Amino acid sequence: MGTPVGKLRPAGQLSVSHMGPLVPCPLDQSTLSLQYVRCALPAFNLDEIDVDEHDEAYFLELFDDSWTSRWQDSSHPKYNGKFHSWSPNKFWGGDDGLRANTRHRFYGIGSLLDEPLDPSKGFVFQVHLILRHQSPLDGSIVEKHHKNHAQGMFDKIVHVYTLRVFPNNSFEVLYDGNVQKNGTFTDDDTMEPPISPPVEIPDPSDPQPKDWVTEEEIADPDAKEPADWSVPEWIPDQDAKMPSGWLENEPKMIRDPAASKPDEWDDREDGAWEAPKIKNPKCKVGCGKWSPPMKKNSKFKGKWEPPMIPNPAYKGPWVNFQKHMKNEAHFVDNEPLKHIGLIGGVALEFWSTDTGYIFDSIVLAADDDVPRKMREQIWKPKYDLEYDRQEKQQRKLAAEKSRINKSSEVPSQAGENSLRADAVAETTPDTMIISKKDKSKTLAQEAK
Repeated sequence: MGTPVGKLRPAGQLSVSHMGPLVPCPLDQSTLSLQYVRCALPAFNLDEIDVDEHDEAYFLELFDDSWTSRWQDSSHPKYNGKFHSWSPNKFWGGDDGLRANTRHRFYGIGSLLDEPLDPSKGFVFQVHLILRHQSPLDGSIVEKHHKNHAQGMFDKIVHVYTLRVFPNNSFEVLYDGNVQKNGTFTDDDTMEPPISPPVEIPDPSDPQPKDWVTEEEIADPDAKEPADWSVPEWIPDQDAKMPSGWLENEPKMIRDPAASKPDEWDDREDGAWEAPKIKNPKCKVGCGKWSPPMKKNSKFKGKWEPPMIPNPAYKGPWVNFQKHMKNEAHFVDNEPLKHIGLIGGVALEFWSTDTGYIFDSIVLAADDDVPRKMREQIWKPKYDLEYDRQEKQQRKLAAEKSRINKSSEVPSQAGENSLRADAVAETTPDTMIISKKDKSKTLAQEAK
């Protein structure tokens, strides 16, 4: 049994802001429901959620001033990153949280539950579903991953990732409240490796022949590049005209008429003296031979590559033809959630290549009631606001691209940088970083 929400320390959702493009992160789970929601908008508290008296949660954490009394950094040398407390300013919004300040670090931190939980009622969901399953034969523990897990949504909008685990060993993975993946842990195609090891395994004494062909497709050897394929990417703009005032017969640089030979100059030792060159003051528009600017060639198709065709020598995966032998480690487990141990705590673990990730609050619930209400009453309004903001940015980006495409000149480096600055996270969602000050100003303007 969980604890009534009102009796737990107040918390909301795990909010991961990235000081720029907001990267997707795993979200809530039920029948244990561990909810992570990244957000960069105003904070909330339990009073904002319409909860009932019977609504229960096992764990709620807001990372307030006393969070260090409940959480502990991992002592394993792998985890060389250290979280720091973070509080929002008046523009940034959001709840207090933990911030990762150092690049290229592993972060690991955990907090114990008040009492252990039976995993048959749920378990922790990370980026994708992972079980640490114990063999009923020899007690060995093997980490098993969800095969073909749903990919994250790589945009700037706040998303909710949900894992729901049921006592009958089935599960659902939801994005924004919509089911993306579902299945049963006991199915052989659900986990890798499967919960129940196969009856037979490939015989290692039967190796793949050296001439065995495993490539399903090959480049068509008879295909030839079309005669009109190879054209330059940029071509002179034939419609461009030399600007008025351009002086083709004037040099761009001239000898400085105001310069004079230094008194200490010795022609015998230093050679014949020549005045230094300066920019030709007559070249206000341009001088020298004029060439039309380059423009994008509408006929450019890129590098030609031959089409792929079925490989006539393909034989298929060797494992399908390899000899098999009895698997001594085979067993059948129809109740795998009873063999992953008790759940005694909540942990945050991640590897960061940059800085600015902020973890806000966590809720671990007995069922989907509390997380569902948080999605509807807290996450959805923030999603709608961020969606509208992204639409505005995409329209601005499209207009800027259209302007550049219509230009007759090759985009300068400065122009490209300007486009990237306007596009921010749309063009490089995983690497672009925006300062807190710039981001805060954007949010404050939207709030008005």
